[in-house]
Amino acid sequence: MSGLRQVLDGKIVIVTGGASGLFTDHGAKVVIVDIQEELGQNLAVSIGLDKTSFYRCNVTEETEVENAVKFTVEKHGKLDVLFSNPGVMEAFLIWILRCLIDRWRSTFAVRLGNKICGAFGGG
Repeated sequence: MSGLRQVLDGKIVIVTGGASGLFTDHGAKVVIVDIQEELGQNLAVSIGLDKTSFYRCNVTEETEVENAVKFTVEKHGKLDVLFSNPGVMEAFLIWILRCLIDRWRSTFAVRLGNKICGAFGGG
């Protein structure tokens, strides 16, 4: 056994924002902590309830995070790792798209605008 498998084998892990990925392939038992209840529950079932469980939690609420930790410790007797991975993907993607569109407009204006102006004697 080597690498990540050696580090995580037998460990109990909480993954916040966990509805999109896990560490169970590396021997850990994972509590998926996410606000996306249906997605999280379905993921836990698809991976196997012997390896994962789901706990609904809004990580912006301190009490809910405390309850997720309590749930994990009650279920497994310990908590070894808390992988904090929450995110609001929609907002991030919108930001990326805006950056790409702005960059495209700038590049298009410079490259094509320069050619057009040059062709008509204005650049």
